[in-house]
Amino acid sequence: MSKQPNSFLPEEYLRRKADSRSLIINLVLFGAVLSVTIGAFVVSNRQWNDVRTQQAEIDAKWESEKLKLEQLHAMEEQKSALLYRASVTAALLERVPRSILMAELINRMPDNVTITQFDMTSKRIIEQVKPDAAKAEEGKSLVSKLAGPKDDSKAEAVKARPPRLEFSLKIEGTALSDTEVADYQAALKNCPLLDSVDLVSTEEAQMTEVPMRKFRLEARIRTDADAASMQPVRAEKVRNALENVAQRQQEGKASMWSGIFGKARKATITGHGEEPASPGATEPLANAPSNP
Repeated sequence: MSKQPNSFLPEEYLRRKADSRSLIINLVLFGAVLSVTIGAFVVSNRQWNDVRTQQAEIDAKWESEKLKLEQLHAMEEQKSALLYRASVTAALLERVPRSILMAELINRMPDNVTITQFDMTSKRIIEQVKPDAAKAEEGKSLVSKLAGPKDDSKAEAVKARPPRLEFSLKIEGTALSDTEVADYQAALKNCPLLDSVDLVSTEEAQMTEVPMRKFRLEARIRTDADAASMQPVRAEKVRNALENVAQRQQEGKASMWSGIFGKARKATITGHGEEPASPGATEPLANAPSNP
């Protein structure tokens, strides 16, 4: 038994109508997908344009900051160079003038001690220090790390350290006894300029009729000694000499005034005649017996 059709329209017409309907639906879906794709492309392109703009601004800021970092790095190099020159100048500068050193040696000397010979020698201290790579990396500044590694061979070259000098003293002299030599050594040990004051030798020496003790002392000048921050020691004999000078000046003034008043008194007596004798002076003459 054959199936009868539901519609009286031709099958070809129905097929075409279904194809047209499906084509329209496909076209609508394609248009929707295409519009969404185009919209996404436009949005993403706009975002990429914003990102490129921000990147350009960041690059411009980085270039300006990079110039500042280079200038700061150059200033740090100049600072390190100036500090190195200052350290070299400070090492070559004489912190303890010879006049102050000799004044300290003489002012701390007892009365019966005499210096016969004084020698001072200098010796350069050689330091060999190997810097640790890790500590050197930690010690780098932020600017040096941001600047990155340098190909300049001068940066890898190790700068010469400023020279450090050590001064040694040799003092020879004479004294009346070993006690005075020990006192002189103790006085030099209390000097803030000297260090390691040692008595090398002491022996008897017949320089005059009085037996003397010949001694030899060795000492070093402190590496951190600075004569500008200390007050010179004034010895007792210097104070006594100054007091004697002041006393002589006062005596000279007193004798000058006494001489002036004495001359004035003499001129007064000469102008008025002889000065009458006192009664006490004439009584022995009156009571004196006459010569036969």
